[in-house]
Amino acid sequence: MKTGLIKISRFDEGLTVFKPDYYLNRGKRIISDLLDKNIENSLLSELSDNIYQGGIFKRIFNKEGEKSYKYVTASDMVKAHPLNTAKNISKKFTPWVEEMTLKSNQILVSCAGTVGNTALVNDSFSGCIGSQEIIRIENLKVPFGYIYAYLSTPLVHEYIQSMIYGAVVPRISPDELGNLPILLPTENKQQEINNLIVKASDLRVEANRFLSEVHSIFNEKLSFQSNKEIHSSKEANIIKYNYHKRLDSSYYININNPEDELSKGKYQSIELGKLVSRKMFTAQRGKRNYVGSNGIRFLSTTNISESNPLLIKKYLSRNTKGLDTLIVEKDWILVSSSGQDILGSAFLVDNSYSKCAVNQHSIRVIIDKEIISPYYVYGYLSTPKIKEYIRSGIYGSAVLTIDENFLKHLKVPILKDDIHSISKMVKRSSAKFEEACFLEKEAIDLVEKEIEKWQK
Repeated sequence: MKTGLIKISRFDEGLTVFKPDYYLNRGKRIISDLLDKNIENSLLSELSDNIYQGGIFKRIFNKEGEKSYKYVTASDMVKAHPLNTAKNISKKFTPWVEEMTLKSNQILVSCAGTVGNTALVNDSFSGCIGSQEIIRIENLKVPFGYIYAYLSTPLVHEYIQSMIYGAVVPRISPDELGNLPILLPTENKQQEINNLIVKASDLRVEANRFLSEVHSIFNEKLSFQSNKEIHSSKEANIIKYNYHKRLDSSYYININNPEDELSKGKYQSIELGKLVSRKMFTAQRGKRNYVGSNGIRFLSTTNISESNPLLIKKYLSRNTKGLDTLIVEKDWILVSSSGQDILGSAFLVDNSYSKCAVNQHSIRVIIDKEIISPYYVYGYLSTPKIKEYIRSGIYGSAVLTIDENFLKHLKVPILKDDIHSISKMVKRSSAKFEEACFLEKEAIDLVEKEIEKWQK
């Protein structure tokens, strides 16, 4: 049970609200106390000329191409690669295109379901259509990087939770968000924080560009073709001699087996299971004992897909059974083994979560660097078409799953003329993503230090 004392004047703020969670919200309590100290502040609506939410309409999805826009949802916007999970929405049947289009340097806040998540639009996904469940903040009178960092602090995220309404689906409105108090440090401090956020945003754009170039090389050199027709046919002997012993149609019509496709080409290929330094594995399952910051930082597979794993503050006890199987190391490749859209996605471990614990819902692929570069293998596994093939190995009706026995037979093509350049680009991409995470974390920490200083 949560208990606490509040000033009687706080009831004037709540007007007709008489819920304990509203008044005992830590973020609201601390920021309200700072407002009483006359710390310089403004409402968000006073600092922005435009806080709005996209219109509600029937969404018609279709294939990627000239007749569609990329459609970014509130869950997509927080990803390191937002377009990897974004769907394609019809140009013909999408209204209010200008209003719904995401613009560079807009600040986005999720406003339904999971409320209060933030993202800064960069050139990697500006120009896409944004979901109606995203609030857009633009035309700010103070540096946008400062406002983004401020909204991304845990304290302000907690404050936003006090604004939620809705018994079934939690929501906030643009008007409610506009009433959020923005505490303002000196202009020099605002600019310092802004510069860090802008630099981090630019690094993410560069990182995505390098990775896109790698995917383009694989797409150009290889000829994997998706079979999106509902009806398709396969020869009986293909099914008879398939080592996965599958008889479900989705396995065969999802995408042509890379082994079949590579056999038609001129490139040597090696099974993924023969490129590893140790057998692929998933972490041990068991009870998780959460502790304070003296434990081992713990992330889910969803967390490592997000733009900044450094912002996750959940810790496991160092005495957790099987902890050694949860710990991941730099340059390991993790392949998501369960879930929905995330299933089949590949992640390259960098220093933002190396030596941390990652849950059991990802297969650990530890490439033998004496055989091949892990950067090259990750570049291949992260291509959308290979993710599509990996997903053809899904089994399970309630919880969709793939396992290492399927993954180890995946053929990896050896593009001898490109292997060095691909490895170099992936390494640079990873380094830029990593640097962006640390710069963004530094900016958010600066905001938190200012708030701590004001409390003294």
